[in-house]
Amino acid sequence: MVQLFFEDSAAAQSLKNSWTRMASTITCMQVKVSPEAITIKPRSSMAWLMDLLCLDLNHVIPIPDIKTILPQGQWSKYGKVEVTFVSGGQEKKVLLYLKNDRQFIDAVNSLMKKGSS
Repeated sequence: MVQLFFEDSAAAQSLKNSWTRMASTITCMQVKVSPEAITIKPRSSMAWLMDLLCLDLNHVIPIPDIKTILPQGQWSKYGKVEVTFVSGGQEKKVLLYLKNDRQFIDAVNSLMKKGSS
């Protein structure tokens, strides 16, 4: 599978509810962009704990299901990016903390433009 973006020491926060917003996932997340989807998932060593805590941080988001990609400023050495998407008929939001946020945004925006033309 072709990878347009990969970061394996990211952080993420599901904006699903107050419980998921409290989670700290610094350096625990992997974010990948392929021509088909964005994959957000915990690193294998932390996956069981995040699933146990129901943090809603394991997503494969098809590019057509992405509604918006919005930069949200900086936090420490990370750029914050809010991803809004549709999953199971519901709108969801995830906040990603990426060291290469601009590269992520450019890759996803490029794919979204291709899909809309």
